[in-house]
Amino acid sequence: MSKIYGVKELLGDSACPECRKAGGDKTGNHLQHWKNTETGEEWTHCNRCGHGEKVTDANRADIESVRQIKRELTDEEREAILAEANELPIMALTTRGITRAVAERYGVRCGLSSVNREPISHFYPKHKDGVIVSYKIRNLDPKSFYAI
Repeated sequence: MSKIYGVKELLGDSACPECRKAGGDKTGNHLQHWKNTETGEEWTHCNRCGHGEKVTDANRADIESVRQIKRELTDEEREAILAEANELPIMALTTRGITRAVAERYGVRCGLSSVNREPISHFYPKHKDGVIVSYKIRNLDPKSFYAI
């Protein structure tokens, strides 16, 4: 499932080859894949360096082979993920200098390694009308962020 912005549809993303050449885009998501819903024209655009190209019959297979498709979670999938995240322990975030009491007050949870039970991620809750509706997750090594 893609996202629509007026007449533009975001089909997905992939690593930007120009950013990668310069040592960037470690997350592999700078190059956005777009489609004009009225004309059918497709193109890519890097939101960091500006690199982009028009999608043609000649390069379509290469571009589509690396595209990461974006889709929204169903309500059932979202509820299952949130329920699983709500079971994670609350503990001191020693790498951030945050005590257990502060983490408990704000509901910050820790994802633990299955190997040594050490924290590998922090789950920061987002509330709406007093209910947790999502989490922002901070992976510790390598540092990265995503949301559920």
